[in-house]
Amino acid sequence: MEAREFVRYAKSYAADDSVKMVLRELKSPRTFPKTESKDPIQRGISDWLEQKQLSKKNQSEWFASLSEEGQTNIRQLLQECSELTLFQFFALIDGIGGEYEGVFEIIAIDEINRTLVNPQNTQMLHSLLSEVCEEDRTT
Repeated sequence: MEAREFVRYAKSYAADDSVKMVLRELKSPRTFPKTESKDPIQRGISDWLEQKQLSKKNQSEWFASLSEEGQTNIRQLLQECSELTLFQFFALIDGIGGEYEGVFEIIAIDEINRTLVNPQNTQMLHSLLSEVCEEDRTT
């Protein structure tokens, strides 16, 4: 696996899918049945899930109350946030973000090969991500 393929893979399965998951939850929050239990741990978990469910329901109702333009703005903000998070992570791996002085190597391992995805003195992952994001916006 070469670096651009890895970046595209990460964008698709980490950034883009995260946005889709949040939007799906905003449109149709999952529900969990309340369980009655004498066990304090189970009761605590059930109470926590109930609070989480109520919060998700409120978020869903708020999202549904937005205009189409408002919902589009939220989608765009989620996409931007997701891509920026991945960009910052790649900058950390590339050795230009964070306080660590050095770089991290990513090795792709399949049944046959071990391939260094981000060899030194090649295009950095965060730069590749910028290109991939721009390509996706223009297609």
